[in-house]
Amino acid sequence: MVSIKLQRKRYKHFYIGFLLCIFSFLQVKATILPIPHELKVIKRNVPTILYQHKDSAKTLINHGIAIAKKYKDDTTNALLLNQKGIFHFLNAEYGLASSSFDSAITINEEYQVWDRLIDNLNNKGYIYRVVGNYKVALSHFQMASKISDSLNLYHKQPITLTNLGILHRLMGNYYTAIDNFEKAARIAIKEGQGVELANIYHNLGETYADKKEYENAIFYFDKVVQLSDNSSIPFDPTNTYSKMADVMKRQGRVDAAIFYNEKVLKLTKEKGLKVGEIQSLIQLGKCHLAKNNLNKAENYLVEGIFEATALQRMDVIDNAYFLLSEIYEIEGKYQKALQINKIGSNLQDSLSSAETKRQIIEMQMLFASEKQQKELEVLEKENLVNQAKISNKTNAIIFLSIGIILLILVVILYNSYATSKNENNKKLEKLVALRTADLSRKEKILSAQNKKLMEYAHMTSHVLRKPLANILGVINYLESHEPEDIHTREEMFHVIKDAALEMDETVIESINILSEKFEFEDDSKPEPVTAKKINTPKPETELVS
Repeated sequence: MVSIKLQRKRYKHFYIGFLLCIFSFLQVKATILPIPHELKVIKRNVPTILYQHKDSAKTLINHGIAIAKKYKDDTTNALLLNQKGIFHFLNAEYGLASSSFDSAITINEEYQVWDRLIDNLNNKGYIYRVVGNYKVALSHFQMASKISDSLNLYHKQPITLTNLGILHRLMGNYYTAIDNFEKAARIAIKEGQGVELANIYHNLGETYADKKEYENAIFYFDKVVQLSDNSSIPFDPTNTYSKMADVMKRQGRVDAAIFYNEKVLKLTKEKGLKVGEIQSLIQLGKCHLAKNNLNKAENYLVEGIFEATALQRMDVIDNAYFLLSEIYEIEGKYQKALQINKIGSNLQDSLSSAETKRQIIEMQMLFASEKQQKELEVLEKENLVNQAKISNKTNAIIFLSIGIILLILVVILYNSYATSKNENNKKLEKLVALRTADLSRKEKILSAQNKKLMEYAHMTSHVLRKPLANILGVINYLESHEPEDIHTREEMFHVIKDAALEMDETVIESINILSEKFEFEDDSKPEPVTAKKINTPKPETELVS
């Protein structure tokens, strides 16, 4: 029974651990949401339908952005925002397009998705180029070029250099434009980018056409045609044929211009490009009018006007009415020519008014976008200034604190120094006082000693000399007179004896004067020294008679 219970406990722990593992797995799976298959399909299909089914593309893009935000797939969100910007650009909604590209730029810059960031910068620069703000467009293209150069993203350089070349061509800087195109062509050849190379050759042809170097222009247009004939390169040569037709017409080669315009008309009809078809019909009408083929010219122009009216794109045929009026005038149909001319004038006025309104609206939108961008830049600068102020205040507080601490240390050191100096001064004053007192005491001692010496000198010179003079006088007297009388001799003896005793006392007193110690009261309180008198025994004088 015990073993069975132990086994049950083991199985119970196993089940609990297994359930915890499943719970952890489900929790992790709930946290890391996989990107749904629907979003992948949207990413794949949007570029395909963007240029053909605009309304469907708009719905699909907005739906994809909503899903990307829900699943926090920021990189896909940035990609769809870029597509949304292209959609607005195709609808000439330049302000909305600029705003979408800005959002994509912010995300790609944050996540350092450099390839897409370069695409976003090129797209935004393209918008500014279209609205004629070349300065801002140039800054975006240069930024894209700088990123691709610094990160060695060679596959992104051709498109950026091409955009720079087109911008310089529009600004009239043809040599700079050609340099950018040629550099882009070398990189495209090295990277094997056939479509980009064809586009570069086309722009080189346009640049030489603007310079009126038509042979060079045709040379590069022919290169584009040769590349487009290669089935592996999906490049549409329609625009190139149109530009070649224009160059041929400028050279006076109207038949060649008609040949290429007919190619353009054929291609546009095959691809269902109605606007291109209308433009090619108008160009064919111009060419046949130049050759005085009035019937053909009239037919092409009338067909172009009819197609444009059905498509409601009267903006592409504003000049067609004037050409048709010219044909009728040549044919002598003046009333009809006048009617057509009036229609053309009214259309031109209405188009001018609509274009003006559109430009005003777009400029307002761009202005709002730029204003918002400037406000963000101002806020960013203000934040930087505030951070700098906070940093300066912090530094000031730190330096002030350090200064206060140093000042306190200086005060402490100064007080310590002053205290030590006062103590040393007190010690020095005390020592000076002691030395002064000692000197005063010694001076008194010396003065007393001098006094005693004077007394000793006086005693020696006067008191001691008196008995000595008496003895010398008696000696002199004895030398010259020899007394015979005994009374006289005793008297002489007593004189000598008294003088000798007096001299002995004087000598003893002098010795005591010299050997005497002196005591003085002063601050030093030296130990008293007792002067001891020297008792010299009196000599006993024995005279032999």
